Amino acid sequence: MEVRSAHKHDVAKDILLLLHSGSLLTPAMFEVDRLRQTLHKYWRLSRHSPTQLRRSLKYLLTRELLRIRDEEGLKVFELTEKGARKVARFEFEDMAIPIPLQWDSKWRLVLFDIPETKKSARNALSIYLKSMGFAKLQDSVWIHPYPCDKEVGTLRHALGLADHLRVIVAESIENDTSLREHFHLA
Repeated sequence: MEVRSAHKHDVAKDILLLLHSGSLLTPAMFEVDRLRQTLHKYWRLSRHSPTQLRRSLKYLLTRELLRIRDEEGLKVFELTEKGARKVARFEFEDMAIPIPLQWDSKWRLVLFDIPETKKSARNALSIYLKSMGFAKLQDSVWIHPYPCDKEVGTLRHALGLADHLRVIVAESIENDTSLREHFHLA
C-alpha cells in the first residue's frame, strides 16, 4: 500500500524550503536529461523520484504557491506570497519560546480581532498559541511571561493576520497569582 498524499507533501515542502533558502530552481532543471545533475546538486531533492518531483512542481504551481518568472531570458521558479506563508507555517510547526534563566517580570499579551471570513486562521492561531505555551486569559486574549516577538511575528505572517493581531508588554497584571502558578513563576 502506497501513502501518496503524505509523501507528495514532503516533496512539495522540500521544494518550497529550497526556494525559500535562496536556491535557484528552473523548469529546465527538471527535464529528463538534466534531472540527475539537479538531484546531485540539491541533496534534499535526491530522496524523491523524478515523477514525484514533477508532480509536486505541478501541484505547487496549480495551488499558486510557486510561479514561473522570466529573469533575463531564463525561466525560474519563484515563491508567491501564498508560498512564503506556507514556508512560514513549516517554520513554526516545531517553534518554541525560549525560557530565559530569569523572568523579567513582564507579561506578553496577544490580542486579536479576526473577522469571521478568516475563521480558519483564527482557529489555527489559537491552536499554535496554546502549543507554544500561551495561556488563554479570555476570548481573543492570550498571555505568556517570556519574550516572544519573533514567534508571534512568524505566526502573524504565516497566517496573514498583520492587521488583526497586537502584542502588548505589560509590567503588571492585577491578581496574577494564578498566572504565576500556571507558568511556575510563584
